[in-house]
Amino acid sequence: MTTIVTSDTTPATVPPTIKFSQLLRRWVWVLFPFFILLGFLLRSGAGLWFGEGSQLFFQVCVPAGAALLAWSRRDEWNRTHEELTTLFPNPKDARRSGNIVFVIVGGALLLMSQIGAMPPLMIFSIWVMVVGAIWYLFGPFLLRVMLTPLAFLLLAIPPPIGLFSGIVQKFQVISASMMGSTLGLIGIKTRIQGAIVVIQDAGHTIFIYPTLSGVGIFCFVLVSTICYLGWRRSPFLRGLVVLVVAAFVTFLGNALRLTLLGIIARITPDFAKLLENQLLFIPTILTTYLCLLVIHAFCKKFLRSHIRNQEIVV
Repeated sequence: MTTIVTSDTTPATVPPTIKFSQLLRRWVWVLFPFFILLGFLLRSGAGLWFGEGSQLFFQVCVPAGAALLAWSRRDEWNRTHEELTTLFPNPKDARRSGNIVFVIVGGALLLMSQIGAMPPLMIFSIWVMVVGAIWYLFGPFLLRVMLTPLAFLLLAIPPPIGLFSGIVQKFQVISASMMGSTLGLIGIKTRIQGAIVVIQDAGHTIFIYPTLSGVGIFCFVLVSTICYLGWRRSPFLRGLVVLVVAAFVTFLGNALRLTLLGIIARITPDFAKLLENQLLFIPTILTTYLCLLVIHAFCKKFLRSHIRNQEIVV
């Protein structure tokens, strides 16, 4: 370690510098296999997220949300890094760096997922490699700063197909029941058969496909709300209340979308059929946007009251 004497004769210490070749070796061991194997993830995930009728498209936005959460913690990251550099000048100190074991374990899991064709394991292995890379390059303290973004990144792992299919079917039946009930309140006669809604006055049949069930909107709104709560650093109990409100608002929004579709089917069945097929994305985007607006307005007032109460207590 080098010592410099300043004008006031107070000795100042300068941490030892890291050679570029040493830094390059540390990054190459982590990033080279990571980017090589990331191509397998994108190739396999494309069909899973963008397949016809897939309701997992919300997972495409999860990495962007994790990046936003990481960016919101940049001041804490810089402050912690400066403190660690001052207290522990040696870059090889256990508090400033880790070992590469998690990166190797993630690579092994990724290889297993390729052999067994298991996309959920593949994405989990990428997550393990990201965690291992942060631990290896920056140590446990900076890894702790990134816990919330890394936990949010777990939402990109696809759920088991059988479990998710069962949830989608439940949403289809519930949506059909809600649609029949709301249409009945305004005097439109319907007949419900599972996930099928028959508009008796118009002789038009609407099958509640997965895209009409609202599960995609539900998942996207909840994931967006979780990201917003993480960005605002909401307390757990208040965040739980917000999630319950978000789920309720999403159900109401989807019921409104289906009710409008039923009204259109009662008036012009041909246009309703067009909405069910080619133009379904229009009411879906509008419903999602309205749900997010309502939830954001509730969050601003609800979480602001929490901050105001904290200021009063202080």
